[in-house]
Amino acid sequence: MSSPSRRHVLVGALAGVGGAVLAGSSVGALLGHDQARAADTLEVPVRAGTVSGKSRKAHGGGALQNAGAGMHVGPDTAMGISTFTINPSAVSCGVGSLGNSPGAVPMTGSLPTGAGTSGPFAMMMYATRVSSYSVDKHLHSITARGTMRSITAMGGQVCEDVLHPFIAVAYDRRGERPDEFYLHFLTPFWNAQNPMATKSSLNDAWAMFGSPILFGEVNVG
Repeated sequence: MSSPSRRHVLVGALAGVGGAVLAGSSVGALLGHDQARAADTLEVPVRAGTVSGKSRKAHGGGALQNAGAGMHVGPDTAMGISTFTINPSAVSCGVGSLGNSPGAVPMTGSLPTGAGTSGPFAMMMYATRVSSYSVDKHLHSITARGTMRSITAMGGQVCEDVLHPFIAVAYDRRGERPDEFYLHFLTPFWNAQNPMATKSSLNDAWAMFGSPILFGEVNVG
């Protein structure tokens, strides 16, 4: 019998942790303060019939020009919701599940600085240098290239922290369907031979994160 891939093991771990939290009796205690704060905030009315992705631009959208920011999710991030930014000075992508910083969860305030946990899987990627930033108004796309730092942690332990080349591509779908964001890159750990990785559509040796977005926007024009 073949052994499960690391991606399947990781997806299972994320599902298990999420299910435990949703089913656990401690949810109210952990989220009570946040829920109380949310109740005191002003609700922004959402227009009936809106969907994920591009339609959210109606609520404060248009502030970004030839740039993007948002969240996406898919098998490439082990179904963990991932954030992204793309603009001339910063390109980033981050994904995680459940974690804890000292003091964030009740009775953990005494933990020393740096003793937080990052859950089953977490990754932070950010550009240390954006060498080129191209906007194609015909294709409604943005392409950024440069050097990026990637930090990958599994089970609370950092397994890779490296600098590497990247190509980020974002598409403004003009309201016809959700905008899209893709990050192509190569590290010793993240490459086309890693069963956890999704192969890049730009380079057969590279890995790729990205998909149509859940929230946020890409604006070109």
